[in-house]
Amino acid sequence: MVLGLIVNILVDEYEYEVNRCEAVALDRSVSVPNTGKRKYQEDNQSRLAHPAVVAVAVPHDLVLRARKITERFNEIIHYPEHLSLSENDGQRRFAPDISSLRHTSSVVFEKSILGRDQDKVKIINKLSEEGGNVGNPVSVMAIVGMGGLGKTTLAQLVYNDPGVSQSFDKCAWVCVSEHFDVNTITRNIITSLTSEQCLYTELADLQMKLANEVNQRRVFLVLDDIWNERRDSWELFCKPLSAVKFCQIIVTTRSEQVARLIQTTPVGNMS
Repeated sequence: MVLGLIVNILVDEYEYEVNRCEAVALDRSVSVPNTGKRKYQEDNQSRLAHPAVVAVAVPHDLVLRARKITERFNEIIHYPEHLSLSENDGQRRFAPDISSLRHTSSVVFEKSILGRDQDKVKIINKLSEEGGNVGNPVSVMAIVGMGGLGKTTLAQLVYNDPGVSQSFDKCAWVCVSEHFDVNTITRNIITSLTSEQCLYTELADLQMKLANEVNQRRVFLVLDDIWNERRDSWELFCKPLSAVKFCQIIVTTRSEQVARLIQTTPVGNMS
């Protein structure tokens, strides 16, 4: 668009120069004296009705500017040929994985945290109660509250409690953030459970791998910062967990709607 605008400006400048030269030529022809008054009027009217065609040379500076624009345009056309790009590069650039914009981990520096002991004990007691409920193999608790209240910190305290970790065969922590992508979440859980990078990309392979890892085991999962309000996405994510002996999931979220959608054991809002 910018290049086309510059070209139009150059064309307009040349048209202006042509019109200027024609006007100068017409003034000069009209000012030439004639031998007779009648002859002078006829010639003048003829020139006004049919102006002479004037050959106007393109100004030198206009030539240079046009040449530079042409060279620049050719550079732009051939520029991608010097890069190792594929058709999908643009898509990856403009559609980044939103979940990569925020990261949390299970690491917590407990000595620097104050005022969450009661909340921690409350959730751990809930975990113990749910652990004895064999009728429901997957239990979900939601820690709900606005940003900055310490939901992630509270989940970290529970996750790192020695009594909790000893109650489960496998534990995993995953930061979900705004983009609830089942493939990515499942892959990250596998990586956290096995401490090895998971290279599967297809959902079927990922879910089979996760089902094998948690088969007939007691599993503890923390899904930090969930925003997803679609039940079908949540149910798709939970399918491999049907293989567990027992699975306790703690999610942190700012949305009460999310909590109502997925939790099976209410904990209460943070304040």
